[in-house]
Amino acid sequence: MGVWLRNRAVQWWWIDAPLCLAVAGFLWWRVTPASGVDLLGRLALVDRRSVYTDLVQVTAIFAAFGGATFAIYFALNSPKIKQAKKLIGSHLIRIWLAALASPWFCSIAIVLAKVTDRDSKSGMADYNFSRWLVLAAVFLTIIQLARMIYIFYQLAMIDVEDSLVRETSDREIMIKRDHAH
Repeated sequence: MGVWLRNRAVQWWWIDAPLCLAVAGFLWWRVTPASGVDLLGRLALVDRRSVYTDLVQVTAIFAAFGGATFAIYFALNSPKIKQAKKLIGSHLIRIWLAALASPWFCSIAIVLAKVTDRDSKSGMADYNFSRWLVLAAVFLTIIQLARMIYIFYQLAMIDVEDSLVRETSDREIMIKRDHAH
């Protein structure tokens, strides 16, 4: 069951965005604005926008990390990696591209939230969806980053295991030393 669940968590990349939006929508519907659960809603608008700016930077860094790992994947060329690329290459690229694109879309969503977020007349956050959209974007980025790291780790382990297997000889190696006196 654990392997099946882990494999589906990696393969079903398309469910992440709807799931994150559904959780954010549920929280928006059920959580009282500026309550203890609404961490961003308790902040003043200026502070929330500052947090949004920081989160845009973090998601962009994650996207850059994803690009670097994708380039390393293409550089891996051991025989087992080549075999894995033949067997699951197109499917893996689809998963990886989704994990690469998601942080960029999340960055855009956070910028949109930063532009559209407004305070109510009381100075507290109201029922606008902006901060919950940011929460969904951050969760989506974290899920995709975890997926990317997991895939990269699995491929690196294939490459490492392949490089550890070396042909050996049955013959004994003799070392001769010639000392000149």
